[in-house]
Amino acid sequence: MEFDLSDVPPGVDYSYALQLYVTYTGDDETRSISVSRLTGAFGWSENTVTWNNFGNPPSEVVAWFNILSSDRDSIVSIPLGQLKTVNGKAILVLEVSSDVSSGNKFDFRSRENGSTPP
Repeated sequence: MEFDLSDVPPGVDYSYALQLYVTYTGDDETRSISVSRLTGAFGWSENTVTWNNFGNPPSEVVAWFNILSSDRDSIVSIPLGQLKTVNGKAILVLEVSSDVSSGNKFDFRSRENGSTPP
C-alpha cells in the first residue's frame, strides 16, 4: 500500500494508524500479520507490482497485529507510530507470518472499494 505523505510539513511528527475493514476470515481463530515499511529503492511501481516481480526490497517491520475470526465485518486499527518516507511516500507491505493454511486466509477492503462502510 502506498501513501503520499509529501504534504506533511517538515519538522512535524505525526503518529499514524492503518485501518482495515475485514470482510472475510477463514476457519482459523487467529492469524498473525506483520506490517513493513519499504526503506529504499525498488524496481517496480504500485500499478505494475506482482508476486513475481516484487523481489526483496529493503524494509523494516513497523507493526504486528492479529486478525481474529471475530474481526469479520469490522474495522481493525493498527498503530504504526511515526513513518519515515522515501521521496515523500510511505509504502507498506502486509505479510501473513503465521503458518500458511487455507484456514488462515482473510480479506479486507478500503473506502475506495465502494461497498465498504466508511
